[in-house]
Amino acid sequence: MAAISIFSKDIRILDGLFSLNDLHKSSGSIAKHKPSNFIRLSQTIELINEIDQFSDLRTAYKVVNGGDNRGTYVCKELVYAYAMWISAKFHLAVIRAFDQLSNTPQGTIGEDGFNCLSSLIEGKTTKLPSKYRRSAQSKLWSQVHKAFGVRSGHDIPADQLSDVRNFIAAYAIEGEYLPSKGQSELGLAEPFMGLDHLKLSGNRNIPDGRKLLKEMGKYMPAKAQPLLVELEATMVRQWTEMDESLRMIGCAQRYMSRCRGQISELPDQI
Repeated sequence: MAAISIFSKDIRILDGLFSLNDLHKSSGSIAKHKPSNFIRLSQTIELINEIDQFSDLRTAYKVVNGGDNRGTYVCKELVYAYAMWISAKFHLAVIRAFDQLSNTPQGTIGEDGFNCLSSLIEGKTTKLPSKYRRSAQSKLWSQVHKAFGVRSGHDIPADQLSDVRNFIAAYAIEGEYLPSKGQSELGLAEPFMGLDHLKLSGNRNIPDGRKLLKEMGKYMPAKAQPLLVELEATMVRQWTEMDESLRMIGCAQRYMSRCRGQISELPDQI
């Protein structure tokens, strides 16, 4: 079940029941509104008995005495009753929160996932000059929409959140807004000369690959254009992984060289 928040306070959910203790905190933590006082009300007892008469309804409430989820948990009907008992303002806030929960498409990343991706994109572009950041962020969101076939970041399927995060992390934004190092005037990457001569510049082959894909797009029918988007996403991921692997190999080689130097300095007899 999706998370729910009331007055910026997250409400824990356990086995389909909502934390009455968290609701108490979000309402202001007034002593007379403690969950134990609400549960003892005659109206509450009557409502619990009525709910328990129907086998098709979930358990009205349960109490957890220990662990991280300690507290009283109640069904949605009791949440509404508790909110109404506290105040009209809090009752309205609860109604709107549950309405929003009902209207949120199931299976999408939701608001929390969207905020996570937004923060990732902001961090991705933070090193760019300020005049380029907004444009770069818009471009990156556009690429996400195209790569995953959605009109909005909120519509991204929940099971694809990790893939989108990897896509954003691997996207070479610098090559479009800053000049790449170690490239010729034509933007071509230097030939591979072995680890001793390798000077990595971070996804330096990606701009060349994008030029090739752009040229291919001129000769491909409209229905085949989404294939280019998928090719670009794959290209970014694979070249990024390759660059990272080469960095690790380079570090390992330097470490081994230092170790060999230390061994050579040992005396002949130990």
